[in-house]
Amino acid sequence: MKRTIRMVSVAALVALLSATAADAQFGEGPRMRAGPAFGAASILIFNSKRTWIQVSEVVAIERRTGVNVAAARNGAHASARNQYAPNSGAENAIDSAMPPARSFHDRPGIYHSGTEGPPAELEITFAHPADLSRLTVYGRTDCCSDRDVYRFELLDRHGRILQSGVIAADNRDHAGTVMFDDSGRDRYDRRR
Repeated sequence: MKRTIRMVSVAALVALLSATAADAQFGEGPRMRAGPAFGAASILIFNSKRTWIQVSEVVAIERRTGVNVAAARNGAHASARNQYAPNSGAENAIDSAMPPARSFHDRPGIYHSGTEGPPAELEITFAHPADLSRLTVYGRTDCCSDRDVYRFELLDRHGRILQSGVIAADNRDHAGTVMFDDSGRDRYDRRR
């Protein structure tokens, strides 16, 4: 039997343990399963109920490193077409503030769209394409949690949809998680 030893950097291990500790403390909400998410470059988030978007934090964990590639401190950038108030900008959704903010009145706050429904969307672009193991979206906790049902599209660097679905964060944890499958990795590596 051949054994493979995988080396992991200390930074990656610390990031993974930090993410795991934060998830255990604040909860990830219900978990859904989805196919693979190889080569993800950005995420689009919409409100699936066609109302306001209110996102406290987005966490996208890279499979090999355990790093949150949706965090501004890791090179991610967030943008939106509009915002509700001066302190409710898109950057709040990727500021790595834990526990996640309750509302846009908090400092740091949440991202809150300036309009209901389309064309309201939140876009998060990663510093580099990443193979994701999971995506968690944290919603607003002080009110209006019935709005915290999100439609997401995970895009590759060419803007093609890799995965899409619904994340329900309208629960006691105010969070929802999608776990991405690792199957087909060999086929994907050959296509690159």
